[in-house]
Amino acid sequence: MFNIKKIIKWFFIILVILLFLIIVFIMLTDPNKLPKEKIPILKETAFENIEEWYDDNEKCTMIKAKYTFDGLNGVGYYQQQLQEKKVVITIFRSLKNASKPKKNLPT
Repeated sequence: MFNIKKIIKWFFIILVILLFLIIVFIMLTDPNKLPKEKIPILKETAFENIEEWYDDNEKCTMIKAKYTFDGLNGVGYYQQQLQEKKVVITIFRSLKNASKPKKNLPT
């Protein structure tokens, strides 16, 4: 019914393929290739309660608060992006000015 030689042959073929995949996985996930830099930790969002009062019309407590964001959520991120764009623009301008041919003006 079943041929033992075929079963053994397919068993070893599958075993070799699995072994090959494990070796490739280990080679691709070499820990020496991972970045050594620490991941920056963002501060938690700061909440400052400025003013609190009770609204008689709506019968609820109103709060005036100030939130301080850090990292990607805050103004600092956008200022950093703006600064990087300014640097890129100045580099392009300097390259553009350097590539312009200088005209000889008659004296």
